[in-house]
Amino acid sequence: MYVPELTPVQNDPQTQRTSILKVTGGTYVSSITYTDNPQYARSHNTVTSVTYASQAEIFGAGAETSYYSRLNNLFTELDGWGSEGLEALVAETTIVATVPGGKENRAQDIEENQTGLIITGGDSRTTAPIAYPGATRIRDTDGSILPLPDVNSTRSSSPYIFNCSVRSIFGLNGLWANGSLVSGFKSMVTANFTQVSLQTDPNCFNPTTYYQDPPINKETGSGKQYKTCTTDLFKYRHFGMRGSNDATIQIVSVFVIGNSDHYVADNGSDLSITNSCSDFGDISLRSIGFKQKSFSQDEKTTSSGYSGTRITKIIPPLPLSYSTLSDGRPATLEDTEINTGLTIDYEKTLVYTVQNKTPGGEAPETIRIYVRNSNTSSPFTLTNVPSAKNIAFGQFTYTKKVADGSWELSGGPNANRKRIYVNGFDELGNSILYTGSLKTPDPTLTGFANLEDSSKIFAWDPSPQEYDGNGNLITSLTGSWYIPVTTTGITEETTDQVS
Repeated sequence: MYVPELTPVQNDPQTQRTSILKVTGGTYVSSITYTDNPQYARSHNTVTSVTYASQAEIFGAGAETSYYSRLNNLFTELDGWGSEGLEALVAETTIVATVPGGKENRAQDIEENQTGLIITGGDSRTTAPIAYPGATRIRDTDGSILPLPDVNSTRSSSPYIFNCSVRSIFGLNGLWANGSLVSGFKSMVTANFTQVSLQTDPNCFNPTTYYQDPPINKETGSGKQYKTCTTDLFKYRHFGMRGSNDATIQIVSVFVIGNSDHYVADNGSDLSITNSCSDFGDISLRSIGFKQKSFSQDEKTTSSGYSGTRITKIIPPLPLSYSTLSDGRPATLEDTEINTGLTIDYEKTLVYTVQNKTPGGEAPETIRIYVRNSNTSSPFTLTNVPSAKNIAFGQFTYTKKVADGSWELSGGPNANRKRIYVNGFDELGNSILYTGSLKTPDPTLTGFANLEDSSKIFAWDPSPQEYDGNGNLITSLTGSWYIPVTTTGITEETTDQVS
């Protein structure tokens, strides 16, 4: 495998590229690993593992000699083929089938559906016998002979690249479906393709950045950066899966690791990606350019009974808000009640509140809500601690650890996520929703280290007060977990409706 060198001037486009394997319609490739050429210790991003064989290469055009002409010349001399030889088929570079210019041309019949050859008049051999399933013609329900159109054909198929891999330290490219080289549906299919392609050639990176970490912000951040070329976007970059010029790639179970660009769709290509991954490298998904021609169903051209497709309005997404929107529409967010899996220890909570009430008889600013495990067979202890896993099937967090090693309350700017709600009754028997704001975690509290990072709102009280059987206030010999909350600035909500 020859590895073309990068053109020396940075902003000059790359003039030489090559491929390891060039495929045609109907090709099946399996169980091949593509690797660097050990004879060349330089960037291999000028080499693509799998791409199309072009129409010029198969049929011959300009300076290109037909692939089959070369074979025929070779074997004529060696084996005496004489005038017999191999011929190119349209199906090799017309991938799957021809694509009509528009929906009004769906009945187009310019190809022989059995061989893929372009013939005058299409499949119009009226003297040929009809067999089912007829390769060229079929009898319609009214008894007439219907030449089969070129669309909805399986006479050819997409190249299928299965169970292959790329292993490279010099940026060897993976699969490239370049639609400018072929016609028809311009499709490829690949499955179980593992691409591990790193780039260790310093000539592909800006000077002095080679050993730096990648930038956090690709637009403005500093760090390891690929060189750029104003005339060739991929001169210094290497890709995993790339579709160009209206090509379509069906990608299933493909793993791209380390490439500068993992999945690339440029100039109207379509990548259907299923059960695949993108790890490390620079850019995961990249889209460049646009289709030159819209799909027929999207054209604005009118015809009989069809008014054309056009944009009538653009509806922007609604903002996320707990409050009524500025145009009067209702809020787009609402809270739902979550069963915590915890039980409030009412007696200890009441004792603490009464013992610490203000001189005016009001509840203290900070209240301790003591909790018990709803699973009575596993009571909470200093080591058997309450957890966010007990809430909403584990899909909830109270706290999170931040970069400086401290903890903060979860929920971001949303105040509702930083509160605790308790349903109860007031002294008149009315239903009341008591609300308390959670307090920022205090790492000096007893038992703090025993709590999970998502559950740092609890505190341990080794000797809570409670009443004995005679109503006397005593100190419990069993410790208890509690949640410290503050009620400052919060108004109790009466949930009963007044008729």
